[in-house]
Amino acid sequence: MARPTDSRQRALGEAVRRIRKERGLTQDALHDVSGVHRNHLSAIERGALNPSYQTMLRVADALEVPLSKLVAMSEELDKLRP
Repeated sequence: MARPTDSRQRALGEAVRRIRKERGLTQDALHDVSGVHRNHLSAIERGALNPSYQTMLRVADALEVPLSKLVAMSEELDKLRP
């Protein structure tokens, strides 16, 4: 059974947050590198926004990870949710 979209959005946001923190970046620093607005990044990390493919490519590039890694990590995190 598929999980609701909002659960997947939260998991994707959590993946972005974890990798950003692993890289030692603030949201401001990620904004500077990716060009994605700070408010937009915050909403992505909270799972409050369904980002476009292009936005996620910019975020992944700025984090220096393939987008597929963000997606795979988010899928694993989503599976761990009750």
